[in-house]
Amino acid sequence: MFVIIGYAVAMGCIFGAYVIHGGNIAVIAHAIPTEMMAIAGGALGAFAVNNQPKTLKAIGKALPTVLKGSKYTKARYMELMALLYDILQKARKEGLMSIEIAHMLAEVPNRLTLEGTPTPRRSAAASAAIATGSCRRTVPTHRAAN
Repeated sequence: MFVIIGYAVAMGCIFGAYVIHGGNIAVIAHAIPTEMMAIAGGALGAFAVNNQPKTLKAIGKALPTVLKGSKYTKARYMELMALLYDILQKARKEGLMSIEIAHMLAEVPNRLTLEGTPTPRRSAAASAAIATGSCRRTVPTHRAAN
């Protein structure tokens, strides 16, 4: 949607400036079909000459995917922001080492699972600690080795 709006604004500014400076828009409107054919045909021809057939086939297959909308919705982004907020709040309140320890014990819930990525497995002890809420008491403090 934003791409279409961007193109409309760009074309409006270009042709608007042309008309404001005294240009006759009827001349451009009359020449647009043949000019676009020459420009687009030249660009596609140069593109076809400079790429291998394998690349051209791959681009042909990928083109519908490019023209479709994003698979990431606002809900996914909000979920990611919520997870990031939880992690940063934990780091602010309990220190940076709490994030590392929480990651090792799987204390921070995995609320965001991207397609194609496996969810992390928790041990039975970690799951029980999370369920009972006792994981904060069982987290060992790490000290630098002497």
